Amino acid sequence: MSDEELHKLYTQFSYFIATQDLDYHDWKRITTEQGACTTAQSTERFFQSWEWSDDDRANRTLRLLKKLDEFGETGTATAIMSQAYELVGGADPEELEEFPTLQAIESLDRGELSTTIPVITHPTEPFLDITNTRDDFYDELIANINDSYRMGVYDGAIVLTRKLLENLVIDLLRKQYPRSEIDLYYDTDWGKFHMFSTLLETFESKLLDFKHHPGVDATLLEEINTLRTSANSDAHSIVTNRSQAEMEALGDAAEHAAKVMFRTLANMD
Repeated sequence: MSDEELHKLYTQFSYFIATQDLDYHDWKRITTEQGACTTAQSTERFFQSWEWSDDDRANRTLRLLKKLDEFGETGTATAIMSQAYELVGGADPEELEEFPTLQAIESLDRGELSTTIPVITHPTEPFLDITNTRDDFYDELIANINDSYRMGVYDGAIVLTRKLLENLVIDLLRKQYPRSEIDLYYDTDWGKFHMFSTLLETFESKLLDFKHHPGVDATLLEEINTLRTSANSDAHSIVTNRSQAEMEALGDAAEHAAKVMFRTLANMD
């Protein structure tokens, strides 16, 4: 199996397993039994994302598998996939249609991957044509979004794009308002940022404060909301039949919204 095919399997497995009923304790046992617990602990937010059922648990799982692969531990990565796949009872026909490379795991024998992966045609263009954000976090996030899109994991691309826009809204509010107004975007009682819907309500109520920044207007809010409502925050309810035309429309809206916010943040420096 080529590196490209293996990474495609890592990606589709990660987004499939994020829809399943696994938790922190399951992953602690799996990684311990496969001798990868230390690597899992050093993978940022891997265990935490599963403990709290966070939206980015698919991305954290993908990071773990890629890290093992980079360390030359491909056998361990495939054994982890096999054990987790077996634990959830495998994929049903509908899930295999959404994540076709999982068929390779059906014949996986603890580290021996089938050399045959279905040939699937997916877009070659990026979902978001955004480069050099001057921020490593955003550059990596956009790269993961585009990788998911090109590998056909459309719902993963949408969920990660939602995360991108949410973080940009938070950064705009943080730059615009002094720390004394932190309650606008951060819940100090619970020690976490407000829900995305609450952040957008605040953003909308403060639009006049951004009137000197081109593009920060009601149209921007509409574009962000389009993506937010399309991205299901509950990974257990992944949409499986999003059309290419719909994806392109969502990508255009998200790309425009992100570029407006990146430009605004740069102008606020």
